[in-house]
Amino acid sequence: MSVKELEINKNLYLYSSSRYHNINSSTFLKEGKALIIDTMLFPDDMKKVKRIVKLRASKGIEWVINTHYHLDHTCGNIVFNNINIMAHNLCRKLMEKHSEEILREWAKVEPEIADIKINLPNVTFSREAKLFFKNAEFELILTPGHSPDSICIYWKNKRILFAGDTVIPIPYFYYGNRKKLIETLKRIIELNPKLIVQGHCAPIYEENIKIELNLKIRYLERINKIVKESIKKGLSKREIYKIPISHCGIDKDPEPDDPFWKRDIHISNLARVYRDLKEAEE
Repeated sequence: MSVKELEINKNLYLYSSSRYHNINSSTFLKEGKALIIDTMLFPDDMKKVKRIVKLRASKGIEWVINTHYHLDHTCGNIVFNNINIMAHNLCRKLMEKHSEEILREWAKVEPEIADIKINLPNVTFSREAKLFFKNAEFELILTPGHSPDSICIYWKNKRILFAGDTVIPIPYFYYGNRKKLIETLKRIIELNPKLIVQGHCAPIYEENIKIELNLKIRYLERINKIVKESIKKGLSKREIYKIPISHCGIDKDPEPDDPFWKRDIHISNLARVYRDLKEAEE
């Protein structure tokens, strides 16, 4: 089965799909109702999650939240046509502007999603918001860096942070902003959560949070320094794109069975830093 379930506590379940780099969707349950955070890439995966959740949520799914506009977190919105979907207002704007074009490109590789209709969030906010789900308080916090519209959802009662792609095994900022992502990660450290649910892969538990986030910050700082030094040395763009991730502060492969992180994500980050530094020279 492509979708795996992890019970974090009696109210919280994490669903992960191996079909797209262990993309996560979280479900909070309370008094027979459910709140879902992020909706994966493949609607079929989200349909499986929905069926499982409805077995536990006798009164139905009340809310869905998108952490940002990227399709691997929003394509499954189509499964929730009659349910309120909440996101930052910039998330809705970026989905309106880019999602259909991106979907057409992705469909060339993943024909299964070719006929999907984009289901936009219908409840938005501008900076920060709070959602009270029975007696649980969720703070929706703007956390730009991975993308300009990225938000984290903080379950204040339990100090659990649903981070979307703001926190993933290798920080990714090609469509965002490296400096803002550093600021955001430092802000999360100050928030002092007990658990972080990443956008992809396994959650980060309290004893490892500061270690992991500081490692990500070091990577973001070092990749800029390394590329800058490489440009001064006269290395070509192709040579710079071959700089290994270990030179940028991350020695351990986050997912040994998935080259996506060290290959696609890291190379995209190198490309973005190279572009930014070259533009700054002009």
